Amino acid sequence: MALTGRFNLRKSFSGRIILQVEEELESKWGLFSQKPKFRRRWRDAKPMDLPATELRSLMDLRNRPAFIHAGLRADTRGPSIGS
Repeated sequence: MALTGRFNLRKSFSGRIILQVEEELESKWGLFSQKPKFRRRWRDAKPMDLPATELRSLMDLRNRPAFIHAGLRADTRGPSIGS
């Protein structure tokens, strides 16, 4: 069971925010092949998942509220008109 580093936040019916993490599990079809096959699934996080290195970016968000992932940062320059 290895975490992939992807996480999701969902809201429960009662209004609580629940952290979900994605993990890789060995598939049952891997029993019939030479190489092990893995499948991915989403599950609710446990307290022991937070210190994992895969969730380091989530911990960075807690320490630095202005932290924006480089892939999510919008281009601030306007459209180029031009020559």
